[in-house]
Amino acid sequence: MLLLTWLSCSLLLHPSVRRSTRPRMQAEAAAEVVGVTFEEEYSDRLPEWLITRAAELGYTNPTPVQQETLDTVLDGHDAIVQAKTGSGKTLAYLLPILANLKPTSSVQALVLLPTRELATQVARAARQLAAGSPDRLLVMALMDGSGAKRQRKWLVAEPPQVIVANVQQAESVLRSGLLKMGGLRMLVVDEVDECVSTDATRALLHGLLSTQLRVPQSTAAGAPVRQTLFVSATVLRSPSGRLACTRPPDRHTPRRDPPSPPEPCRCHRAAQVPQRKYFASQCVSRGWCRTAPRLLHVQPTQLLPPQLRHAYAVCVEAKRMAALRVLLKAQPASAGATIVFCKEGRPMERMAEALAGLQESGLPPDVLSDGQHLGTRAAAVRALRDGSRTLLLSTYGMSARGLDIPQCSHIILFDLPKTHEAYTHAAGRCGRMGRPGSVTTICTDKELFVLQRIANSLNLDFEDARRSMSSATRRPRSDKASSSESSESSESS
Repeated sequence: MLLLTWLSCSLLLHPSVRRSTRPRMQAEAAAEVVGVTFEEEYSDRLPEWLITRAAELGYTNPTPVQQETLDTVLDGHDAIVQAKTGSGKTLAYLLPILANLKPTSSVQALVLLPTRELATQVARAARQLAAGSPDRLLVMALMDGSGAKRQRKWLVAEPPQVIVANVQQAESVLRSGLLKMGGLRMLVVDEVDECVSTDATRALLHGLLSTQLRVPQSTAAGAPVRQTLFVSATVLRSPSGRLACTRPPDRHTPRRDPPSPPEPCRCHRAAQVPQRKYFASQCVSRGWCRTAPRLLHVQPTQLLPPQLRHAYAVCVEAKRMAALRVLLKAQPASAGATIVFCKEGRPMERMAEALAGLQESGLPPDVLSDGQHLGTRAAAVRALRDGSRTLLLSTYGMSARGLDIPQCSHIILFDLPKTHEAYTHAAGRCGRMGRPGSVTTICTDKELFVLQRIANSLNLDFEDARRSMSSATRRPRSDKASSSESSESSESS
């Protein structure tokens, strides 16, 4: 009871984030954008139908990363694009892809991602944009499982103009010889840091780029000139191809109030970073790009949306589930969707059963975890996106990167992430494109130093519920005491 009372009081100290009721266009207009519109800036370089369709979907003004990327790619350059989560990187490369497509039966654009869920999401966004084309533009997300055989027949009968796939599926299809890349105009490797996060995935991607997707040394007459884009929310840090923020974390100086202003990152757009220069040189020497790619690093000092609220709740290990229930019950009825992230190995199904009844439907929340069928995972994401479910349990690896749920307003980290990169990607699932959001971390006393390192690395201010609770709870106690004293005095009189 004491734990529940403490948590209930502390939650009152965390500003509640209500779900925005504004139309999508207005909500995205509140995001950080440049002072021009797509029509004003790119009417001579983007087809009219694409600008019109983007406006119909709510994309009227480009964000900084979209403007930087469009200016570079439309001029014919390869690029390495890095910007904070939720800044609009997907649209930044989908617009030039669709602008350069020809109504021919050949694969002209290939987008590689680390997971099938991300591939499905990007393909859906590409189809929404392509629906406004006067030509019949086909976008296909490669899948595996029972539908893979049927899909491969479609690839041969009617090749799509755009293919979106995870690295493993792309490698399998290309190795089989079903697709020819001779007409490829654009290659995008999105979330490239995650694609090279392990030795196995890094070797697979490097092999794919150096063989089937290698830029031809000589281009035949009339053949398209291929462009290559590497996209990530973090910065290249090592010759192996890994990516992360190059701003060194202050691991020894604790956060003090008021916080000091963020120190400038050493790797802004005009900087010469040896690691990124090395990676750019490898892109040319290994045949991944025609020329050295442009290094586009937008807003390097802030990796998370500024409107996010960050908080934490301390409890003993045995009371994590009780703390989670209290946090969920404390959310206002008008709040949007909530995603709860857990570490691998948690009994997700049992956790879901324990949280039954916290949604309006009264059903347990859906679960995203390793080993699930692709259709099950897709259904869980779809239910959260269409509003039929408001709560989702997920492991960090399944959806902490790239998942775009506009309705998501709350993130709860049931287990503390091990690195600031993991925190960045998990927290970035809410507060996207200028929308408000709240991130709450459940941790034990022994884990506070890890949270402190994350705060120092990302230059974040976490609300200390324990410290603020004492001042917040004194007033109710004094009021209660005064009321009881007054009642006693009235009785005695």
